[in-house]
Formats: sequence, structure tokens, C-alpha cells
Amino acid sequence: FNGQRFDWPLLEARWILTRLRPAPVDLHTDLIHPARRLWHRVLGTHRLSAIEAEVLGAPRPDDIPGWMIPQVYVQYLRTSDRAALEPILAHNRADLLALLGLHAQVARVLGDPHQAGPIDWEGAGVLLARRAEHRQAAACFERSLRAALEDRDRWRVLRRCVAEHRALGDGRRVRALWEAAARDHPWGDGHRPRILAEVAKARERAGDLAGAHAAAEEALSAATALHARGTPHPPHLMDGLMRKVSRLGRLL
Repeated sequence: FNGQRFDWPLLEARWILTRLRPAPVDLHTDLIHPARRLWHRVLGTHRLSAIEAEVLGAPRPDDIPGWMIPQVYVQYLRTSDRAALEPILAHNRADLLALLGLHAQVARVLGDPHQAGPIDWEGAGVLLARRAEHRQAAACFERSLRAALEDRDRWRVLRRCVAEHRALGDGRRVRALWEAAARDHPWGDGHRPRILAEVAKARERAGDLAGAHAAAEEALSAATALHARGTPHPPHLMDGLMRKVSRLGRLL
């Protein structure tokens, strides 16, 4: 847990000092990354102690805090009193058991996210997408979109969801997602032109040139209004929309 940034570099340094070849990095699994994806937003933290208590149901009421371990170890070096090490050894044993339990829980979540307890659905989708499990990832992103999200977060999750459906070759679902986003969610000014531009693309790919032209014109109108108010927006957006409106108009 956080071994990639902390424990692994220490081990590599010790291998080098003893003139041994370090083990391949790909043999190391750092569970902090899936833990952060799956539970940070749910718990407000991804500390191992919080995950043990809230996800694994195994709190450690009498555990020595990690920050105390170095000074206790120094005390042992000075006194040779092995009893001072007992809380540290118990802490390390509990860490190993917690990591085994966490590994199993992550595997269960990725095997069937919808049977898991409270999780960050976007985080689960990201992990599944990296495993090329596009159908499961898309389902997780769609579940995330049902929540009350800020526009910035909704835009990010929506794009991830669309990417998974594209990977599945499901153009109809891609169009349905963009259409629903434009119709059902009151996007702020900064996002609406981009949403409508995506609607225009999806309609054009489906052969609906008139609908694509209408969406592109609406997107251009929204982008022009942003520009007139001095609201920040992607600099290439208006140019691209003007070209799209012109091109689609010629095709009609």
C-alpha cells in the first residue's frame, strides 16, 4: 500500500547496495491506486485504516500509529528490549492481512461492481477500462452519471462512457448518450456548445444530416454568445463549428 512510492525505492536501493539485481517492477502491485479510485470519494480518504474499518469491517482499535514506529524502533536499538518491537510486529502482521483482504475486495468489485458495497462508480469504470472490459466499464460510467455531478465532472464521466461504447462499436448508444446529455441536463454555458457539437457529430455519423446541421448551428450560436460575453472557451471551438455548419449546409 503506497509501496510504489515508498517501500519499492527502498528495496531497490538495498538490492543495489548488496550488488543484487532488483526484481522487475511489474511483479509489484500497489493497492493504493485501486483503493483511491474505488473509495476515496465515498469515504473522503483512502487511508488503509479507513478502508479496513469501513470497507473490510476490520478496524484496529489498539494499533500503534505508523508515525510512532521509527521512534519505538530507535528505542529498541538503544535498549535491546524486544518487547518494544511487539506493537510494531503486530502492526506489520495486521498490514499484511489487510492487504490480502483488500486485494480480494478489489477483485470482487472488478468481477461484479454492481454487487459491491458503496464505491466510486467512475473509479470502478476507469479500472475496468484499463483492463479493456468495455461493457462493464460503460455500465459503471452510466451508473456514475445518475448521480448529482458538477458540470466538469459530468463532462469527464460522459466522455469516458462514450469512449467505452465506441470501443464496443455501439454508435447508437453513443448518439443516445449525447442526445440525452443535451436534452436532460441543464449544462452551464461553458459546456453546452461542446455538448451540442458532439450531438452534431453523432447525428452526422448516423446519417441525419439535417439534425446534425441544426445541432451544429445551435452549438455555434451558444459558442458565439460565450465569445461575446468574454467567457473562456476552447479557442478552436468556434472555427470548427463554423466549418461544420458550412460543410453540412452544402450537403443538405
